[in-house]
Amino acid sequence: MSIPARQLLALVCLAAAVAPVALPTTANASPPARVPAQTPRQDNNVAWGVRPATTDGRPDARTHFTLQSVPGGSIVDTALITNVSKVPVTFSVYGTDAFNTPEGQFDLLSAEHKPVDIGQWMVFASNTVTVPAGASVAVQFKVVVPANATPGDHAGGVVVSLLTQGTGNDKKVNVDTRVAVRVYLRVPGNLRPRLGVGPVTVKYHGTSNPFGRGKVDVSYTVTNPGNIRLQSHPTLTVSGPFGNTLVKVTPKDLPELLPNQTVTYTTTIDHVFPQGPLTVKASLVPYADPLQPVGQAIPAVSGEGYVWAVPWTLLLVILIVVAGLALLWWRKRRQLWTRVGAAVRTLRRESAQPVGAGQGGK
Repeated sequence: MSIPARQLLALVCLAAAVAPVALPTTANASPPARVPAQTPRQDNNVAWGVRPATTDGRPDARTHFTLQSVPGGSIVDTALITNVSKVPVTFSVYGTDAFNTPEGQFDLLSAEHKPVDIGQWMVFASNTVTVPAGASVAVQFKVVVPANATPGDHAGGVVVSLLTQGTGNDKKVNVDTRVAVRVYLRVPGNLRPRLGVGPVTVKYHGTSNPFGRGKVDVSYTVTNPGNIRLQSHPTLTVSGPFGNTLVKVTPKDLPELLPNQTVTYTTTIDHVFPQGPLTVKASLVPYADPLQPVGQAIPAVSGEGYVWAVPWTLLLVILIVVAGLALLWWRKRRQLWTRVGAAVRTLRRESAQPVGAGQGGK
């Protein structure tokens, strides 16, 4: 059982003792060695963090690593591991690849999955590090970029993990708790910043109020067919049958989508009046990380979905009103023809009587 890695964004405020680790000089493609599962400590909980640091092991203002190297090159940086618990702890330290979760969030491969990209290129002098209680240790690592590395962004992370044995009935279960900091590497070349939208699926939900407004569930898939990680400003527009805008919403910005990743988002749009055939347009304005600009315009993209929004309750009310008016008209017409028929019969009886009938002789 493992807990997914998450980037530690909070700054750890400590008076830390910094002990630099020697820089590796050669790459090692074999899987990193893991610290054997440790028995949980009874005196206190273990807590730690990791963040970028300067070359002399001091914390800096960065929240993640933003690197750049040509194919066949290498780059060195430093991660600062802080142990905020009251006991010394030995951690496993290694690099791995990143991906987007189904919800679109940044995540890292679990320990049992071998990296095939930047995670495989990260080299540490040792895959274990012991950090004293209440102290920090600076760990240098080297990213050795292959000569055949493709242009664009390569995303991963530096993982600091602790494997512990379960307690109670779960003693045979090892718990892998991980904290990580993001690593972004850009390889220069033919940069292709682009996103795609589609398909867009739409479902309309009406209301029992004949004059009320319903809601639209919109599901749209966003893909990154390019080679640059991108965020985007989304806009959803609902239009009527004549192109008239009924509702326009601007949800919060979509999280960063890594190259070759796909995520489907779902949004509910309220206050949509049913006007028959509706068009829902999902528009995205992508943008790159300001720390790694792409130096070119990024095209906006959009996709459309369609749905019939029929005001069934209003139509039922109209049908009832029309039926009532028709019934009233039929009844009045029937009464009219009844009176006309009675008058005609009276005239016929009167015209059938002989002239002077009913008068006495003189």
